[in-house]
Amino acid sequence: MLTKWLAILLVGWVLRHGYFASQLGTPEFTKDSWLDILDAVIFSTNLEFPYVRNPAYGFSSDGSPQKRDTWRVHAVYATFAIAFASAICSSIIYSALVPAPDDSAVAEKEVSDTLELDGNEGQMVMLYQELSDDEPGLLCADHGPRTARTGRALRQDLEGGTYLVRFTDGEEPETGIFPLHQLNPDFSKDESDTMDQPCCSGWLHLEELETGGDRLLLFERRAQVLDAFRSLLCLQLPFLVWRLYFNSFQLDFVAWGGTTMLIGKNALWGLLDIVKILSCGRPDAVLCRCRPVEYLQKATNSKLGQVWVGPSGLVAFMVEIAGSLRAKRLQHREMKIQQHIEWLITESQKTKNHQLYATRLQEVQRELVVIQEKKQFTFP
Repeated sequence: MLTKWLAILLVGWVLRHGYFASQLGTPEFTKDSWLDILDAVIFSTNLEFPYVRNPAYGFSSDGSPQKRDTWRVHAVYATFAIAFASAICSSIIYSALVPAPDDSAVAEKEVSDTLELDGNEGQMVMLYQELSDDEPGLLCADHGPRTARTGRALRQDLEGGTYLVRFTDGEEPETGIFPLHQLNPDFSKDESDTMDQPCCSGWLHLEELETGGDRLLLFERRAQVLDAFRSLLCLQLPFLVWRLYFNSFQLDFVAWGGTTMLIGKNALWGLLDIVKILSCGRPDAVLCRCRPVEYLQKATNSKLGQVWVGPSGLVAFMVEIAGSLRAKRLQHREMKIQQHIEWLITESQKTKNHQLYATRLQEVQRELVVIQEKKQFTFP
């Protein structure tokens, strides 16, 4: 048993932190393959389940004699073998067929991504500087509990300190004048941009898999769709059905809890595979003015995407989940405070009342110190 888990950990380390072949493809395709392999190995323990094993030897699950019945053990073993082999072969075939990247295209892409990133980061502050008085200002919000309202704020005069806010949440009052200390900058995406999108778009566009863009990106999109078919038909759906079937015979509460979490994992990944197939690999497909691919990928990056190794891993999972949620909240709050500091510095440079902004800046910086201290004492 120990040798089996060590071998799986070694394969997982290779798939999570490297390529099968150096400088070929991208790590996004193979980084999650280790999760399918671990899931398949965990599923293989069902071969030891009395309801599966005993009938093959002529016994019922409680030990009484009966006619030999081998269909369960053969079906479970075939499901495991197909899932495990397909997960391994998927990464091997990908590495064998992926086209070599064009150096010039890669360099151009890296420069483009860098400029786009710098532009987005600068836009958070520079967007307000470049606007005139008759244009909507920086999107601001009060992040206090139960009082968060989003709107666009315009500085009243060169003295600073007060802002005219036009709220965008549709509630009353629609406008108001607020002092500096009641406003927090919000650099998240404006909700009005999402409302302008069509209710449903970007689905079943098969031409996305035939033409368009760089050869490597086109291959990557096709590979993701085909791998979604493999994951859905060979692993997620069969494992989900078998685990629901075996869960009806489960009386051990601890084992039932672990199986239930694996059922949730198979359901979530299966839904993500279906969305990838229907969107033809497009992450910007819209349904009811939201993007299901992005939301589901965020969910798969949660603790469900970290299958535990061995029986004691379930305990570690429960211990870490509370600390992880707290760490994410603190990290999000730290990012908001840092954005607030940048906004105050920029605003102080455009007004005459520098002391007012300096006082508020010191208050926000003290909040940042408190958040950073809390992060140091947060597990994990």
